[in-house]
Amino acid sequence: MYTPVNIDPRKRNIDSVLGISGLSDIILSKIDDKTYCNLNVCVNSLGKIIPDGYDLYILGFWFEIFDENVFLQVYKNNPTAKFILLTDLSPNGLTNFDRCKFVNLFHWKWFIGKSHNSPKTYKYKISSLSNRVNEYRAFITLKLLGQSDVFVTWNAKYLKEINVDYIFSPAGSVKRDALLQNIDLLKFPINQETFVNDPQISSAIFPHPAYSESLVNSINETKEVSWHADIGILPGPYLSEKTWKPLLNGNALLFTGQFNTGQTLSTLGFAFDYPWSNAYDNQPGDLDRLEQIFDTIDKILGMDYKSIENGIKDSVAYNQNFISSKKIIQIIDERNECGLEQLKTIL
Repeated sequence: MYTPVNIDPRKRNIDSVLGISGLSDIILSKIDDKTYCNLNVCVNSLGKIIPDGYDLYILGFWFEIFDENVFLQVYKNNPTAKFILLTDLSPNGLTNFDRCKFVNLFHWKWFIGKSHNSPKTYKYKISSLSNRVNEYRAFITLKLLGQSDVFVTWNAKYLKEINVDYIFSPAGSVKRDALLQNIDLLKFPINQETFVNDPQISSAIFPHPAYSESLVNSINETKEVSWHADIGILPGPYLSEKTWKPLLNGNALLFTGQFNTGQTLSTLGFAFDYPWSNAYDNQPGDLDRLEQIFDTIDKILGMDYKSIENGIKDSVAYNQNFISSKKIIQIIDERNECGLEQLKTIL
């Protein structure tokens, strides 16, 4: 995941990077040497766990995923400390953590460019792109391999942080576990591709068949897990360029990310009236949601091209016009104004 550098309130560039005017001044006017402030928490780049010993932790989760294990460790190690999380994620289970306050501030303007309404020639019903390995990407790739009318890439980038043995163990889910017989197919890349690792690069600049030649895109978000034993429903959903690119390019979305991805986008103003049910998106159980996604894939692949195209055209056109009209920018700015007022009251 591409990460903007120097997201530090003392360098005063976070406002322009996040598109949230006034954030740095509010924080700088309140923090002292007993406050730990990290506005782009990235465990991999830190090289160590968040330090202990502070009275207040202000943690921003925007470009990087919420790492529940790191958060739980620092929360446990500092039993009197207060925590303020700044993010576009919903708090979900963290509302039960009495020393933790959530302030919603949205960075999504970073991803929103010009929508692309150029005519398309559809060769594929569903596209699926996977670089780094996670569970949903692995099993959705296995589900699609061997099917006609699909476009699949699998770069097989296995990170040392990923517990592959856990991902590829039986879990008691019938459809998922049945795919394990083909797991050897994922040992090596499939249609491997290189790409510019920058979320602002659109497929209009680098045309990609996953968007330009496909009706539906499986968004394969960076984080798909929604449940944790010590938290419950995790903060989410995490949305990156993987979600915004198909929206900009006029694809229907298969919500293969965290729980309530589609619902979150709907409350922002998008429409997803497809000729199949999106009920799977409302399922917080990760294994149950994955099983329902398999059923949805079967539904889509069982339809003819024209039925899919006619069934999604109103929603994809509405979403592209919604972006082009800049109404979404206005909505994000209004939400951020409310978030900044909330932040002032709790700092």
